[in-house]
Amino acid sequence: MKKGVLIFVFLACCAAVQAQKSALIIDLTHRYKLDYANWGIGLQYKYSLPANFRVVADWVAYFPDNSNSGLDVGFNLQYQLRVYNNLSIYPFIGGVISNHLFSGIPNSVKQTGFCLSFGVGAEYNISKKGFLNFDYRYNLIDKEKYTGYTDYSLIRLGYGFRF
Repeated sequence: MKKGVLIFVFLACCAAVQAQKSALIIDLTHRYKLDYANWGIGLQYKYSLPANFRVVADWVAYFPDNSNSGLDVGFNLQYQLRVYNNLSIYPFIGGVISNHLFSGIPNSVKQTGFCLSFGVGAEYNISKKGFLNFDYRYNLIDKEKYTGYTDYSLIRLGYGFRF
């Protein structure tokens, strides 16, 4: 057990040495196709890998609306393509754990589901460390859930910091 933990720590350190840079993005999110709680605030952490690949972890908390709320926690893999000096685009695919509370009279429904997430994004460098970020993604949800819980798309606009 101890050797396994040491090997894992060693491999994690090796992966960190290979990484070029990381970025943290604070963004505003708008969700389509659901009736309530469509605006949210989110964070994304991008970890660069060799050969223009990036691993991304993200989080979105939706502002409550008519006692309906939501939280998405996701991960995805991106491939960054430099289009111009300050502009790059990236397609991505990943997964999202989506948790929502739909309030209703007389019953409330709480749903948690796994979604397949895919889309495209763009980054525009403002400075050496700062950039604007734009994402469009579509989340496919398991169809055996509550009828009001359908596939939805997101638009995310934010500002990022490289470190």
